Amino acid sequence: MKKIILGLCLTASFSYGLTIEDAVKTAIENNPVIKQRLVQQQIAHHKTKEIKASRYGKIDAFVNYTHYNIPRLVAPISPPLDPMAIAGIVGAKNITIPGIRYDVPLFTGFKIEKSVEISKLGEKLSEIAVNLTKNQIAFNIRSIYLKILTLKKQLEAMEHYKKALDQLYDNISMLYELGKKPEVDLLKVEYAKKTVESNIEAINNAIDTLKETLRTLMNTEDKDFEVEPVPFRDIGNVSKEELMKVYFPKLYSVKKVEIQKQISQKKLEQSKSDYYPNLFFSGQYQRNIGNGVNKELWQVSLIAKYTIFDFGSRSNRKIESQLNFKKTLLEEQKVKLDVERKLTYALNQIKTADFKIKATKKQLDYATEVEKVEKLKYEEGLSSLYDYLYAQSQKYIAESKYYEALYEKQRAIYYLDYVLEKGF
Repeated sequence: MKKIILGLCLTASFSYGLTIEDAVKTAIENNPVIKQRLVQQQIAHHKTKEIKASRYGKIDAFVNYTHYNIPRLVAPISPPLDPMAIAGIVGAKNITIPGIRYDVPLFTGFKIEKSVEISKLGEKLSEIAVNLTKNQIAFNIRSIYLKILTLKKQLEAMEHYKKALDQLYDNISMLYELGKKPEVDLLKVEYAKKTVESNIEAINNAIDTLKETLRTLMNTEDKDFEVEPVPFRDIGNVSKEELMKVYFPKLYSVKKVEIQKQISQKKLEQSKSDYYPNLFFSGQYQRNIGNGVNKELWQVSLIAKYTIFDFGSRSNRKIESQLNFKKTLLEEQKVKLDVERKLTYALNQIKTADFKIKATKKQLDYATEVEKVEKLKYEEGLSSLYDYLYAQSQKYIAESKYYEALYEKQRAIYYLDYVLEKGF
């Protein structure tokens, strides 16, 4: 006996209660998809810094070693203006030229400036992606959590049904031995018990699968947890129009499209930079080394570049930017329609669940009374065992449907939170 009690204590000590909000919090902290979005946010930030840095050009160090089959000029590279200095020209077969070079864009038609602005908007998009992912993960967690609770209520109903069948079997066994009940009644109860046991096994397996899915979303090694009941919420009387007015401008999905529209606008402006001239500065310092000569050489250059003709490349790039901008305007309309559709669906689901709760509660009350009547009729020999078993099964089915309707309403409310992006 002591060993049994100790075993139960050990089992209890390794399991813990998990609330629905704790599950959401753990998933938001640990879920790898959310972590990927956070990393992408950092990547976007460093991409902006990379583009900003390109404004200042780059400094390259270089070294060039060349072997020629005949001597070449070491210094000067170009013949001097004074013909008398020709005697100072030195040649060598092996020439080494180390040096340093600095190149910087002075004017690119505002292309770099627009790239920086676009990249900053990209950072905001990355931040919004993090929040949208959190909202999706939170809803997935709550949906699975409520499904587990629904199955646990079904399991509880089936276990109560099995307990009642066990008791009925014992009673019939006693009456059978006294010759008051036929053996076929025992076989009918035994058949019903096997069916219930099969259902219990299936529900247990479904619960284990969902718990593993929940654990995966939370990205935790803890497996020995039990979901705890959730408080039942209600939203009162709210309309789609009211919710759209209050929440729509604040939605991350709306902000996402707005930023995408700004990016398309910036890219359209950037496409016009192809029609501006480009100006670059280049400076180079080097030493020419060969045949005992080590000569310093430096130069600075201003390079202007303007594309006269590119066979339609610039014009097509501009048209592409214009079409992308038009696409984001259409996406803005699509998002609004999607939110309206989802709100209508969510509110209707809540109304449907309310109706089902009332209906299944009446069914449960009715089935409970019928089960009591059929039990008395069977005990008095006024009805068959089949009628009693059927009434009993209908009672437990009605009970599980009632709780299923309760949790369906909570899921519909959580879906509304998801649509309004306030679930995390």
